[in-house]
Amino acid sequence: MGGLAASPLYEAKIGFAPTAAAVITVYSLHYLLSAAATKSRTFAKLLMGEPRVLIANGKLIRANMKKSLLPLEILMSELRTMSVFNISEVEYAIMETSGHVSVIKKTGHGPATAKDLNVPAPAKPAPLVVVNEGRVVEESITRLGYSFSGFTDFFSRNCPHPISAIYVATLDKEGTLYYSEM
Repeated sequence: MGGLAASPLYEAKIGFAPTAAAVITVYSLHYLLSAAATKSRTFAKLLMGEPRVLIANGKLIRANMKKSLLPLEILMSELRTMSVFNISEVEYAIMETSGHVSVIKKTGHGPATAKDLNVPAPAKPAPLVVVNEGRVVEESITRLGYSFSGFTDFFSRNCPHPISAIYVATLDKEGTLYYSEM
């Protein structure tokens, strides 16, 4: 859509009116097709297709790969982006209608969680924005138990820059400070 709308800027022979008509047509068509797809599941399947199982129980389903027009190299690349280097680690891999591949790893092939290890996992405290565009957010420092002077002392000890030079800073109840300069 952006390329279509910008085309008169790059080609002098293309006028504004035809470009506007094309943009309106494409947008209207997209809107109408999307609206129809939300009202009719059958139309949505026809328009967007259905998710396809590409791997089941560690076995590649070649027929679905062929129907999806997905080369093995692309599937392997998608798996590697999800830290899967061996197809046998995959319980299911599904080609979504968006074109992305969703992967469910077999039990024992994912990273261990605190629940797997029967270890209590304390909730991480949510950080609050304490500096926003060079200004202290007083409500946040009060919620964290600081006075204005107490916070500025803490900040000057933990950050080499003045508050006025900070774009954003966050602080949690454990005292973890993150900051980014302007």
